[in-house]
Amino acid sequence: MRVAFPSMSIENADVWDDYASLDTTFVFERAMIISRVAAHTHPFAGQWFKMISSTMTANVSDAFWEPVRQTTTQNIIGYVPQLNSKGQITSPPQVVSDMPFVTYISRQNGGRRLAETDHSELVSALKELEWSGLCQVYVAHMEKLTMAQQLEVMARSTHQLFMPPSPRSTVIEIFAPGSYVHDYAILSRNVGHKHYGVWNDTLETHPRGQWHQGVHYTADFHGLSIPVHGPAIADLIRQRLSDPLEKLEY
Repeated sequence: MRVAFPSMSIENADVWDDYASLDTTFVFERAMIISRVAAHTHPFAGQWFKMISSTMTANVSDAFWEPVRQTTTQNIIGYVPQLNSKGQITSPPQVVSDMPFVTYISRQNGGRRLAETDHSELVSALKELEWSGLCQVYVAHMEKLTMAQQLEVMARSTHQLFMPPSPRSTVIEIFAPGSYVHDYAILSRNVGHKHYGVWNDTLETHPRGQWHQGVHYTADFHGLSIPVHGPAIADLIRQRLSDPLEKLEY
């Protein structure tokens, strides 16, 4: 919060105790009351099952979140990468690249994770894309990186919060077969990226205005051996980075 909105104060209970002890009236220009219970009673909650559900049909600019993204990135890593239509970084000079970045966020050291053989196959399939000269691939273990390192990696690659939105920017989310939640689909699409859900070798995406129906938690949702077909994901990335812009869905 402080990085994105440096001028904003964050007041804890001690501050409010001080207000109360002064026994006077304070007038706030604007106040927002957030209730998780109330949010889930909205008619749209049955579609997305998230607190943000009531805002999903709000008519706002596609660049609504750009000031927040740019301010956060600038304040943490000191620059905001600029990308061209091919996904290559064109500025600032110290991070210019001749290939787009693809980041695989690995959870193999944590709880929910892929089958180990499928993880290895996925890494191999992604590295083949790198060896072919299509992109640079980074396998990120976020728990081993500082906040600044995490954001720098994300700002230069395919991560929904901090990379610049473009016709090629893509978020690929791997689910246990039969499972689906909207968490990252909502986030990625709201900031201007194409989202794909993947069940092993089956991929699903939706055009603007359409969404996956419902939320599904299978017994393996938090499994320790989630299957995924690495070549299927590599083929999708190849398509997203190679196809002419007029052929891309976004």
